[in-house]
Amino acid sequence: MTRTSRTARRPRRGAALVEFAVVVPLLMLLFVGSIEIGRAIIVRQTLCEASRAGARVYAMQTKKDADDAKAIVDQIMADAGLKNYTVALDPPPGTKVAQLDPMTVTVSMSAADASWYPTPWFLGNENLLRSSCVMPADLNESMPGDAIDAGNPDSGPIVDGDDVAELSGDTNSSVKLLEEEAQKLVAEAQRLRDLADDYYAQADAHLQTANSLPNGGDDDDDDDDDDDENPRAQELKRYEEDLKRAKSYDAQATAAEEEARKALLAAAKAST
Repeated sequence: MTRTSRTARRPRRGAALVEFAVVVPLLMLLFVGSIEIGRAIIVRQTLCEASRAGARVYAMQTKKDADDAKAIVDQIMADAGLKNYTVALDPPPGTKVAQLDPMTVTVSMSAADASWYPTPWFLGNENLLRSSCVMPADLNESMPGDAIDAGNPDSGPIVDGDDVAELSGDTNSSVKLLEEEAQKLVAEAQRLRDLADDYYAQADAHLQTANSLPNGGDDDDDDDDDDDENPRAQELKRYEEDLKRAKSYDAQATAAEEEARKALLAAAKAST
């Protein structure tokens, strides 16, 4: 009967320890990397939320100003426990803007300030996490195009459902016709506003996607065909197209509201 000597099995001792020593660094990299990348995604989402809220306030060029926009950004960032960030407003406060001009709020912070680790392993200290949001300037004007100072109050809404309801009790036929016309115009204006909001949202999404993509080649020898293959240029082109459509629908809605206002005024005169 043959016997297996203990010395023959000794070289196998420690093999599992060597394998463990080889695999552990890779597992640690995956573990640390998943935490750091996950943290970056959380911070990026917070930046998107803050920039969108700031842009909505900054675009309301009536009683809101730059301080109000920065205040809501500060509130969102404070709720998330984030510090050492920067807020950029474009155009700068005090700049003359026109109805529907793009108002941009950008919130950014370094990866080092966003990371849970003292020193980021993958993102790097110099990298920035950034989010921008664009909203059309709302001056509450009857017709777009008249430039005023950013932040100054203007007139209130042109017409709303309550204005139409005020004439609902009048039995005069001409007043009823004017009232019905105003109601139709209000509904049409609301439909156009909804379309404009959809295109503004699409334009904002295209701009954020473009900002997240690297710049394409800018060599002088490049031709126009290179822009067609550049994803960032394509996203910027889609942004401009959607923004143009949104402005067009917004202008049509404003015109419909103005016609509704005129119909209400005529109905009010007819009822007296």
